[in-house]
Amino acid sequence: MFSLRKRRSVSGMTIRQDSRPFFGSGAPPAERRWFRLSISSLLSIMLGVLIIAAGLPILLVGYFATEDVSRRLLRDRSELLLTSVTAPIEVQLTAVAQMTDTAARKLAEGQIEPDGSPAFVSFVQGLLAANDHISRIALVSPDGTLKRWSHDRMETLTNDDGLAARRNLLTQAAIDGKSNWSTPFMSNVDGEIVMTYRAPLRRGDAFLGMLTTVVSLRDVSSSLRAIGEEFDVVPFLLANHQVIVAHPAMSQTKPANEPLTIDNLGDPVMAAIWSDQRPIREAGLLRGVRGHWTFIDGVSYTYVYRDLRLDNGADLLAGYYMRSELNQRDRLMRYYVAGLGGIVLIGAIAAAAYLGRRLAKPVAAFGETSKAIGRHDFSNIDLDKWRASRFSEIAGTAAAISDMAKGIQFFQRYVPQTLVQRLLLLGHESSRPAKRHMTIIFLDLEGYTRFSTGRDADDIASYLNRFFTRIGPLVEEGGGTIDKYTGDGLMAFWGAPADNPHHARDALVCAFRIAGTLAAHLEEEARLYSDTCRVRMGLHTGDVVVGDLGYDGRIDYTVVGEVVNGAKRVESGLRGLAMSHSVVVAATQETLTASGTPEAFQRFEQIGDRQAWRIEQRAIGQTE
Repeated sequence: MFSLRKRRSVSGMTIRQDSRPFFGSGAPPAERRWFRLSISSLLSIMLGVLIIAAGLPILLVGYFATEDVSRRLLRDRSELLLTSVTAPIEVQLTAVAQMTDTAARKLAEGQIEPDGSPAFVSFVQGLLAANDHISRIALVSPDGTLKRWSHDRMETLTNDDGLAARRNLLTQAAIDGKSNWSTPFMSNVDGEIVMTYRAPLRRGDAFLGMLTTVVSLRDVSSSLRAIGEEFDVVPFLLANHQVIVAHPAMSQTKPANEPLTIDNLGDPVMAAIWSDQRPIREAGLLRGVRGHWTFIDGVSYTYVYRDLRLDNGADLLAGYYMRSELNQRDRLMRYYVAGLGGIVLIGAIAAAAYLGRRLAKPVAAFGETSKAIGRHDFSNIDLDKWRASRFSEIAGTAAAISDMAKGIQFFQRYVPQTLVQRLLLLGHESSRPAKRHMTIIFLDLEGYTRFSTGRDADDIASYLNRFFTRIGPLVEEGGGTIDKYTGDGLMAFWGAPADNPHHARDALVCAFRIAGTLAAHLEEEARLYSDTCRVRMGLHTGDVVVGDLGYDGRIDYTVVGEVVNGAKRVESGLRGLAMSHSVVVAATQETLTASGTPEAFQRFEQIGDRQAWRIEQRAIGQTE
């Protein structure tokens, strides 16, 4: 099979029979290529390049257009939020200022006399009722006397701790003659953050005093809280960049004993507003708005704010902060679009790669099947799907390869598969006839003729196959090769085609594994048949000729020589010995010596006139 020398036709199948063996290096060196590109790869690359050329410009246009839109959306959103924060404050304070100026003008024009009369008290109470944000209204006389009205009472202060401060304010108001807002401060009356609007009273050249309106900012904190919940931000109002004028947290807490600052508010994000300021990339798009961002405990926060300049003084800072990922939703929109476009592009390329693989898949399947056939591996050959292909070329090729595989698989049953695989691995020189030192085993069923007499062919074949099914795998696992079946027995050898210096030991080990397996098997057979057989095995070691022997029409890889005959005589010499044993093993002195451990075997009856004995494995610790 492995050194055929010419072509001949057998049953319509042409077999290669030239001087070269079936195994070797494959294609001649001149035909080899260092680099080969698969059809599926080529198709995938070509389709991918076309898709990229068509889709990349569209992706870039979409990216830059979305970037511009997202930056404008970010600007508009920031301005809208700041307007939402500042508008209630500006509306509330502006209304108070206008109302106070109107009242001061009426007093100055003499429409109402600031004398504490019932008419004047009714006028003040009307002002309080008209604006819920006003907590108190006070009239300061030129001498510093203060009359103060709230929603539920009126009180007069003449010589109190605030007299000096009132006189200073009166002096300044008399000189400037302008209304103005105070800086936010903590009221010593109710402990709340308040602002006062002071309007001087003048009738002609006479200075009549000052009308003061006190506005509580607690409601501003409540408004900021509602805005924060709606937009998922934290609005704030600061004075001097440090003092907390309004904050959502202040709408739910009791008035404090001291002014709240960014440090003692209890809000770590507010406390870090002016530390580690990092510029916002889109800050240039913000009109009249400033901002920055920073890291706090590993989380990024963005601050956006602008100055809130009220008429007649009182500079404040209004703004909000939020987790940066909320702001990044708009900022990262361009990346989302680019990512989505990239995913579509990658999906198209993947689809192209899939299409390329689908188009080339039959070719790849035929290649893998051919490789499997070359390895004599028929376990996973399945081309039925391609035989049903709508493409006639694919269906025809699949049918041809399947038929070829079935033919080789059928032929393989009649040659030793393990031997063929070893010869393929070792190369064509391994089958050339050579003299080697090897170990031979002959195995025979004693009593087979008696057993088979009168039984039908199926019963006899089933009986023998049950033996060989247990023997064959043990021989191959032990590194041996079954050379041939001899009717009711077999011949196997160790030491070829691969060199094995331990062939005698491996053969002995395998013989006793077979003996143990068959002894148990014969017990089972004895329950089925009253006249079952027993097994004899003979081993001999020496020099033999091994390799391809035969003629062009039939070649076997086999062994010949006196050692083969000697192994057969040893096996035959066991006839009638140790009849109480269902399996007996005998080996020559050459085999025991070559095994390297002759002491591992106990000798019994000598076989014929040769130095051969029936042997058994010694138990551990047993001596002669």
